[in-house]
Amino acid sequence: MRELLIVGVDPGTTTGYAVLGTSGKVLSMRSSKQLGLNSIVEEIVQLGSILAIGTDRQKCPQLIEKMAAMTGAKVIQPGYDLTVAEKEGLASGVSGNQHEKDSLAAALYAYKELEPLLLRIEKALASEGKLELLREVTRVVVMDGINIKEALRNVERKMAENTPATVATAQKETSIKETKTDKRLGILERENEILREYVGKLLGRIRKAEKESSRQKGRAVLREKLDERERNHAELLAKLQSALNEKDRQIGMLKAEMRQLEKIVAAGSSTVKKLDTLGFEELQQKNSFLRIGENDIVLVENPDSFSQKTLDYLRERNVTILTGKRISPAVAKMLHDAGLTALPAEGIITLEAGSFAAADRERLEQARKKLGSNVLGLIEDYKEERRIELQ
Repeated sequence: MRELLIVGVDPGTTTGYAVLGTSGKVLSMRSSKQLGLNSIVEEIVQLGSILAIGTDRQKCPQLIEKMAAMTGAKVIQPGYDLTVAEKEGLASGVSGNQHEKDSLAAALYAYKELEPLLLRIEKALASEGKLELLREVTRVVVMDGINIKEALRNVERKMAENTPATVATAQKETSIKETKTDKRLGILERENEILREYVGKLLGRIRKAEKESSRQKGRAVLREKLDERERNHAELLAKLQSALNEKDRQIGMLKAEMRQLEKIVAAGSSTVKKLDTLGFEELQQKNSFLRIGENDIVLVENPDSFSQKTLDYLRERNVTILTGKRISPAVAKMLHDAGLTALPAEGIITLEAGSFAAADRERLEQARKKLGSNVLGLIEDYKEERRIELQ
């Protein structure tokens, strides 16, 4: 199994990240304005498998939430925003710019939180004489949140069941599922198989080139050409391996999303559909699979960005809006005037998975009852703001 990693991320216009091993050793630090989610994950997974992601903020940044969903890693965050002094203390003695030091402080905070658990896992496996399973058991304990003994049993059972016949049966069962996520998983797995076969063919071509080279040692020009071909093949293999890793990460992200969706269905809560904004382009893009309909509940991350077409569409279907962030009095009045019910999502949303979430029905109804007086208060705030602006 590849090395387990503890990562710290400092999102922003310039994004920084730091990577630690489970011993706390710094493996890598970097920052750039061009670092997006996919490029961060692609660079880090070349070093190993991401076990946990740390942040220095009490409220987890969206980039880190998406990164955790993609990799299945555990998010570790403090109960308050770490102070500048605390971050400098954590990252003292390490050179780097401020973004890299902040990300390192987040990674070291996560490491210190995990260190007692990591030591307990190592001690427990040492007493069982099974330290060879340390990384896999650690991954299961941290990511799945189960106890050490249960994790050890699961790992040993998985190893025992991991026979060709078992794998073939599991693949067959997966292929007959009809959900959209399962279909996407099947496609990715088939693409992986095609790429792996191609890598095998390229390895065969490299071995053939090496044999040809050994027979032609006396011909320097041919030797140079063969060396160039080998280098080109090696570069192509590296690119294909990177593509395979990307597909594996996508499969992991989709499986994690499936588990969350299963939890939403099992919870018996009200299903919520998610939009980033109330823009019409956003609605058109996502409604092909969300299919927002009569009396649906929609979670909107940023309601300040909106289109009248979207508001009309949602009002006609009597949609209830949950807002991901606190809305201004002006936006509250606009939604009220548009005939839409808008409630704060905090305390109502219990689970999120991709483009869906689960809402606590009882809290949702309580929030609806309180809405009337709150809206009137926000409208009065809006009128007061307008009066001050016109003075």
